[in-house]
Order: sequence, then structure tokens, then C-alpha cells
Amino acid sequence: MSRLVSAPLFSVRPVVDRAEYAAAVGRRPDDTVVTAMLSQHFRAGNITRIARGVLASVPTPADASTWSGQ
Repeated sequence: MSRLVSAPLFSVRPVVDRAEYAAAVGRRPDDTVVTAMLSQHFRAGNITRIARGVLASVPTPADASTWSGQ
């Protein structure tokens, strides 16, 4: 899934959990497709993990490895 498809979700809710993300893309939270999509976003630096199962969108100019959201 490209960032463009996830952008509407993250523009409304910049912090989501896995279940919310899965629902937004029409999948079950335990679906391996959701895992693959999130992995792609992590590698691209689009999202970061702020707690177990809690994800935050990383603003475009920020670096995911150093961005804290504060």
C-alpha cells in the first residue's frame, strides 16, 4: 500500500493501533497482508512504532529514526 492510500487515515488519525489500520484498509488485524503493508511503511519511514501495537505517522520532512512526535 502506498503512502497515498494511507494518507487519508493518517491525516485524520496520526496515531492508530493495528486494528484501526486494518479496518481502514478492509482487512482483519491478524491478516498477513496487514503485516506486509505495515512493514513496507516502516521500511519507507512513513510510520514509526510508539508503543506495542501503536503506530504514528511520520511527517514527510521528518526522519523516522529520530522523530518523536513532540
